[in-house]
Amino acid sequence: IDIVEIIKESIESIEQLAREKKIELIFISDKVLPKIQGDFDRIMQVVLNLLSNAIKFTEAAKGDVTIQAYQDANNIIVSVQDNGQG
Repeated sequence: IDIVEIIKESIESIEQLAREKKIELIFISDKVLPKIQGDFDRIMQVVLNLLSNAIKFTEAAKGDVTIQAYQDANNIIVSVQDNGQG
């Protein structure tokens, strides 16, 4: 599966919620990431949950949520950061 595709689809799914709260979604990724083995739907659900929580706990009109995907040695690292409380 393509992790970048999963992240992009997750962002599209949750973009309206972010827009309503005036929260900017920022996606940063290595240009090329290898495909991984996994369950597309389950990984997408995890990414959606992380994004949803980040948006939920970020103050409206003042926040941003950054999603990063990059390769580190033999791993693909995906992180979700927000500037909300906690």
